[in-house]
Amino acid sequence: MPDHVDPERMAVYESLIFNNLLESASLCFPVARVILGEDTWKLLVREYFASYASNTPIFREIPQTFVEFLADRQSEQALTPPFLLSLCHYEWIELSLSIQSAEPAPDNLVSNIETAEDLLSHTLWFISPLQLLHYDYPVHTISADNQPAEILPTQLLVYRDSEGEIQFVALNATTYVLLKRLIEDQAVTQTVLTELSEQLQQPAESVIGFGVEFLNDFYQKGIIQGYLAKTQP
Repeated sequence: MPDHVDPERMAVYESLIFNNLLESASLCFPVARVILGEDTWKLLVREYFASYASNTPIFREIPQTFVEFLADRQSEQALTPPFLLSLCHYEWIELSLSIQSAEPAPDNLVSNIETAEDLLSHTLWFISPLQLLHYDYPVHTISADNQPAEILPTQLLVYRDSEGEIQFVALNATTYVLLKRLIEDQAVTQTVLTELSEQLQQPAESVIGFGVEFLNDFYQKGIIQGYLAKTQP
């Protein structure tokens, strides 16, 4: 501290900054706060304040840097449950999706899906924003009264619906891989389902039938918003 700064004034200033930070972090991670309890939560936020927050002057960056802080301190988990990082990451994603801008629909989007062929023969267009997530714990069910005692691999699709509400869909390993290929690689549906049938050593007809039913349900829910018409070269 510089010599010319009054210690009492500096202490008041630091207390004000910490209290603002504590309030912001508590709003961003409400479930984590309740699970840890007030005393442990304050200790954790104070540790973050001392080691990270000084490099984060913008309050909207606090959730992301808090998750980064938790990832860096994973070897020091004596006071916190092993699922804390996963839970806070999930809470951060929910917050992030609530404020992200939606990706504009392309000009060749066809929003009316009428047949299985429409689903199978094109690249599908999904609602935006959304995020595919994979965790070691069922973060979407964690609460003060429901804390996992062991690892349970969990796959989720989290998205903001047309009403602006954050929703999630619990997936399994197969549907997670299917959506990852369709969303991130923008692969044609039938190609992905055929590859999955080979990997699962299941008849292609049954895997494709399952895929059509699964994706049609997503279309009915508004998660799939149409398909991309093939453009002329």
